[in-house]
Amino acid sequence: METIKSIHLRLAFLIGLSLLAVLSGAALAQNPVAPEHSFELARRLYVDDLAFPRDYRAGKYTAYGNPTLGGQKTVVELSGPGVLTRLWTTQMHDSDLVKLFIYVDGSAEPVLAGPSRELAAAAQGLSSPAAPWGGFLDGKSVSLYLPIPFSKSLRIDAQYEQDLLDGPYWQVDYKKCPVSAPIAWKQVNGSDGIRIVPAGETEAPTAVQKRTMKTVAREVRASAWPADILIDGPAVIRAIHINSNYLNQLLLRIAFDAPGGYGDPNRRMDHVDFQVDAPLKYLVSDFKTAPLELSGTTASLYFPMPVRRQALLQLQVIMEEQSFHEGVAATVTVEYEPDPAGLDRMYYFHAQANTAVGDGYEDVEVLSARGKGHFVGVNLFDTSHDHGGGDNIFFDAGTPTAGQLHGICGEDYFHHAYMRTGVSAPYVHCPTHSARTRQHIELPIPFEDSFTFDWGVFKGVMPKAVAFWYQKELTSKETKDLTYTVSGPFRLEQFGSLAPGKALPDSVYIRKTDKTFARKLWSQRAQNGFVELCHAYRQYANTIPPSPGDLEFDCCYFAETRIWAARAAETMFLVGCDDRIQVYLNGKLLGENPGRQEPDPYRQFTLSGKLNAGENRVRVVLANTTNFNWKWTGFSLCLQNDLGEGQMMYMY
Repeated sequence: METIKSIHLRLAFLIGLSLLAVLSGAALAQNPVAPEHSFELARRLYVDDLAFPRDYRAGKYTAYGNPTLGGQKTVVELSGPGVLTRLWTTQMHDSDLVKLFIYVDGSAEPVLAGPSRELAAAAQGLSSPAAPWGGFLDGKSVSLYLPIPFSKSLRIDAQYEQDLLDGPYWQVDYKKCPVSAPIAWKQVNGSDGIRIVPAGETEAPTAVQKRTMKTVAREVRASAWPADILIDGPAVIRAIHINSNYLNQLLLRIAFDAPGGYGDPNRRMDHVDFQVDAPLKYLVSDFKTAPLELSGTTASLYFPMPVRRQALLQLQVIMEEQSFHEGVAATVTVEYEPDPAGLDRMYYFHAQANTAVGDGYEDVEVLSARGKGHFVGVNLFDTSHDHGGGDNIFFDAGTPTAGQLHGICGEDYFHHAYMRTGVSAPYVHCPTHSARTRQHIELPIPFEDSFTFDWGVFKGVMPKAVAFWYQKELTSKETKDLTYTVSGPFRLEQFGSLAPGKALPDSVYIRKTDKTFARKLWSQRAQNGFVELCHAYRQYANTIPPSPGDLEFDCCYFAETRIWAARAAETMFLVGCDDRIQVYLNGKLLGENPGRQEPDPYRQFTLSGKLNAGENRVRVVLANTTNFNWKWTGFSLCLQNDLGEGQMMYMY
C-alpha cells in the first residue's frame, strides 16, 4: 500500500522543481545552526582517535511507525549491553503530536520523556564534551545524538493521539558493547520547557591531549604532472589544508608506506597504490562537518592519517578541467604529529571516489572493501529523486560477525525528511539534494572481513560518491563472488512453488501497482557474499520517478547459481538471512531457517553438504516481510571447503 509519505513526495515531484526550491528555501530558513565550538568538540571526542580499531557491533533498526492511535506503545526494544547513539523520527505536523519515552535497563521511569519536538529542541541546545551537538529539529523530523548507555535493555516507546498524516518513520542506531554507566543524561522539566543536561561524570570536560605538532607548508603549481609533498614517518597527519582559487579543478591523492618510500624521481607512478584518490569538489565539496570543512577558498580534512614510513601527497589538475600546459596555484599545509603513541595499532585511512549508472533495480555500489577496518562516512552527489532508494550496508558474510544495516529513503539517511535540506552539523551536512554528506564519526561501523555500501537510485541516474573508511591493510584481498539467476517478487503464499523441480509461477505481482507482470529472469552478482534485492521489483515497474518510496513485502524470490568442483568435497554453507529462507543443493533441501526474530543480530547459520565432482546447482528461496529493517530483501551465502585454487569455479 502506498504511504502518505509516498503520495506527498510524488505530488511534490510532479508539481515541479520550482515548488521544491521554495520548500527547500523555507527549510533552510527554519533549520538551526550548530554552534561553532561543537565542531571542535566533535573532533576531540570522535575524530582524534578515529584511526584506532573498533571492537563493538554496530546495529540499526528502521521501521514505518505504528498506525494504531492512543496509548503508549513500544517502537523497539534492544537487549544489552550497548549504547544508543542516534534516534531519528519524522513528524509532518508542526505541533507536538508524538511523545517519546526512552527506558534503560527495565526501569519504570524513562531517562527521557516528552513531545519529540521538545526533546529535539532541548537536545539542540546541548553542546558538551560528552555530546558535541545533542540533536536538532528540522521542522519535519527530529534527530537525537545523545549517547545513552544500557547494561541490560533499552526500550523506546511512542504515543500519539491524532492522525499523523504519515509515519512516523524510525531509524535507531546503536552499538553492542560493554558499558560502565547505566544513564548518561537527565531531564529537567521547567516552566520554560525541557532541558537535558549531562549526568554524573559526563559533565567533566574531556582532557585535551597535548601533542607535539609539526607543519609543512608548500606553495605549488599543480598541472597534469602532479605536485608532490612527502611526509616522513612515524607520524599521524592531523590536518590537511588546501588553499586555491581553483579547488574544483584539483585532484588529491595520498599514498602511504610503499616499500622503499616515494623519494625516487624515476619511480613508476602507475605502480603506486593511492589510498586517497578523489577530486576536491567531491572530497570536501561545500561541506562543513567535524572531519571536512570548506571555508572560503580553503578545503580542510581533519581525518587522522597514520604514516609508518612515508606518505606521498599529490595535487594534480583534473584533466578535463585544465589543459596540460597550464598550472593551478595552491598552498598546501600539512599538520602532523611525529612519533605518536599507539601508531602500531592504528589503521590506514582511505577515501575513494566512485561513479556509476543506475539500472533502476540494482543498487549502485559506492564501496566494496576486503579486509578488517571500520567505515566512517560518505559524500553523495547527483542521486536525483530520493525514492530511488537509500543506504544498504553489508559486512562479513564469510564470518560469524555477518551483519546488514538498511535505511529508508535517501533524505532520511542524512537526517532530514520530506525533501528538506539545510543544517550543517558535526556529523551531517545536506546543503542541497545534489550534494550531501554523512560522517559516521559517532558510530564508525566495524568490519572483520569485508564491507559493502550500496545506494539505491532510479534508472539512468549517475551518482558520484566518495567513501571514507579505515583499514588495517593497505591492499584488499581478491573478491570471488557467485552470480545468481534471480526472479520475483512472487506472492508470499507461492513460496513452496519455488522449490527445484516445481513449475515456477508465470507472473509476478507488484503490490504498488496492484498489477501482475510476466515473470523475468535476470543475472545478479553477489557483493562480498551478499545478494541485495530491495529494488528488484523495479525490473517490472517504477524504474524512473515518480515512484513511491515504499518497498515490496509479503512476497518471495528465488536465486540460483552453479558451482563446478574438480572433485567431490564436503562443504559448509554459511548462510545469512532476514526472513524465512531455504537452501537447496542439487535439487535436495539442504536446510532452512525462519529468519531473525529480533532487531539484531542478522540471522546466520551453517549447513553441511557435499559438492559433487563437476557441476552443482544451488538454489535459494527467500521470503520478505516487514520485519525489523523496513522490508529489506536479500541474503548472504559463502562456501568453505578444502578445494584448492582452481579446483572450484563459480558459474552462471
